[in-house]
Amino acid sequence: FRRVLFRSNLPAGVQTLTFTVVDSGGLSASEQRKVLVNSAPDVPLVAISPAQPTTIDPLQAQVVGGGSDVDRKPAELSLTYQWFKDGQATAYAGPELPAQVAHKGETWQVQVVVSDGFAQSKPGSAQVVVVDAAPGGLQVAVAPAAVDLTTQATCTVVLAPTDADGDPLTLTWAWQL
Repeated sequence: FRRVLFRSNLPAGVQTLTFTVVDSGGLSASEQRKVLVNSAPDVPLVAISPAQPTTIDPLQAQVVGGGSDVDRKPAELSLTYQWFKDGQATAYAGPELPAQVAHKGETWQVQVVVSDGFAQSKPGSAQVVVVDAAPGGLQVAVAPAAVDLTTQATCTVVLAPTDADGDPLTLTWAWQL
């Protein structure tokens, strides 16, 4: 027996193939087999949240559309992620980029590929630019707690503010009655 290999341009889905053998006397026999012609999954539509992240935010990649496969159930598909910083591939390869990895002014992109185990989609992608984070952590104390117009009050910094981006900070004071 010979093994016959062939490529086809059959459309995706279940197809019926007919195999026929003919002898030298012109007699023939045929057999049909059903085969599944695999198609690649659709390109996924990807989003990153938050849309305007700061250094203190983790970035979360989500497939918000597409990425389906006519031949497979969603549970049979797998996703692969690749993160890029300013156009360069990084070692991050999951749906989440941890907080404190991305910094102000950087452009982060994620590419997502859907696989059905036989074929892969073309990559879908999304990108964000990391924006300036507001300073935080400032704690002040005013003493005494109750004052009137004749009381002298004192304001003391209990905990100095910090800036996740490393921006220099200036403290200013304003008293309002």
